[in-house]
Amino acid sequence: DPLIENKVSKDRKKGRISMPKISPSGEYIAWVVNDMGQYRITLYDVKTKKTKKIIKKEYKLDQITDYSFPLIAWHPSGKILSYIIERKGKILLNLYNLETKKTEVIQMFNFEKILDFSYSDDGLKLVMSAYNKGYSDIYIHNLAAHTNKQITNDFADDLNPRFINNSEDIIFSSNRNKSQINSKLGVDIELNTSHDIFIYNVKSNNKELTRLTKTPYIDETNPFSIKENIYSFLSNQNGII
Repeated sequence: DPLIENKVSKDRKKGRISMPKISPSGEYIAWVVNDMGQYRITLYDVKTKKTKKIIKKEYKLDQITDYSFPLIAWHPSGKILSYIIERKGKILLNLYNLETKKTEVIQMFNFEKILDFSYSDDGLKLVMSAYNKGYSDIYIHNLAAHTNKQITNDFADDLNPRFINNSEDIIFSSNRNKSQINSKLGVDIELNTSHDIFIYNVKSNNKELTRLTKTPYIDETNPFSIKENIYSFLSNQNGII
């Protein structure tokens, strides 16, 4: 769509673009623009060809810019655009309702940083990759009870989690060497220099993971389920991502 290309081109001149997310119905596209720490979230209406600024915060800083936030994700209903920001040492989950134009703010406790998040199929839970005590692990957050269930708890970097198979499984990227999550924090485990793709079964709570890839020195990240038993992911196998 030339109009989308024009909007993105204008935003690209204003800063770095990241986190492009299409709503479940395909009606909207959201993305983040970050200009030296001053960030905003743009919402594009595919039908009307118009854009709307959801949030604009912070100031330009003459220092290394943290491009890891805001994080954005769509509620499966397509009516709520969720985004996570960091402010004054707090991690805040914001739920922007496209119909009411109102935003509900929820503080996320017990995390140093959230790296990525997405919804379950029913919209009642989030699966997150988050830092706690200096290590990145996978967590399931219950939105109604505001409770967290820790899935992994070791020295491995566990990234880009997504619910798949009607939210019965979680697919994620990790630099763990073994297909298990029975190691506890403080216990040495073998780590790879690169990341592979694994699946964790939520329903059975089985500590044995399903390994989809085993490619030393090749990074595989951002996995998604296209349909049953067919997955996509990013790879730097040929030297570029």
